[in-house]
Amino acid sequence: MKILLSPHPDDETLFAAFTILREKPLVVVVTYPTLQGNNGDERLLESYKAMKILGAPVCFLGIKEDALTEENLREKLQVFTHTEIDVAYIPEYEEGGNPHHNLVNKIGREMFGNTKNYKTYTDLNDRTIGREIIPTSEELELKKLAMNCYVTQKQNANTAHYFNTTKEYE
Repeated sequence: MKILLSPHPDDETLFAAFTILREKPLVVVVTYPTLQGNNGDERLLESYKAMKILGAPVCFLGIKEDALTEENLREKLQVFTHTEIDVAYIPEYEEGGNPHHNLVNKIGREMFGNTKNYKTYTDLNDRTIGREIIPTSEELELKKLAMNCYVTQKQNANTAHYFNTTKEYE
């Protein structure tokens, strides 16, 4: 079994859509959104819809963003230790990066033997197409459709630029 750990609902689509399209891992969304207002349920639904487009199963651990710790992440991920995990895709660790991403990287490496990092918050070309995966035009269109599911993020001034599906994709 392959899994992909996504710290927040949207990271899987922004940063690992092409891995998801090609590898079809179980997408495990770690946090329940609590830091951008009262839209947590909407954001989970957006993630669910995006994974339907990308053709991957998804599950939600439900750890509140503002309460994520090493201990509760380990506890929630224990359910996967009884399953043979061939590979766990985890967000890249970045100095000065998002603390949730870094924590998921750390615990993912500790709990799963074979891990592969996916890029987060690099320049737009790397974030969009990755260094290892060059998407087909069909894959790129599917990613655009999936990104358009995130209405809450497109309406948020702090995150809207990540969801621009025109300029950086042309």
